[in-house]
Amino acid sequence: KAVARVFVVTGAVFSLKLLENSAVSVVVLTYNGRTWLERCLGTTLAQLAEDCEVIVVDNGSTDGSLDFVRHAFPSVRVVSLEHNVGFAAGNNAGVHVARG
Repeated sequence: KAVARVFVVTGAVFSLKLLENSAVSVVVLTYNGRTWLERCLGTTLAQLAEDCEVIVVDNGSTDGSLDFVRHAFPSVRVVSLEHNVGFAAGNNAGVHVARG
């Protein structure tokens, strides 16, 4: 039986313990959050197993967040929204493409 586990990250730093053999998708929603993305994504990726994924949903940022993520974290999947659709719809966009 496959179980999908999706964690929505709203803070810059968090601690995550994984069960063995569990695929996880971490959704990071950002809107002009370039300042916090390096620490958030670096910490997140350091804690995840290889079969886990990180998805950044950009909620219409204008601060270079997308370019930064694509360049500094090429393993991170990016969902780019044309404009800020809000917290719930933004997270739902990430959950929609999640594989874990």
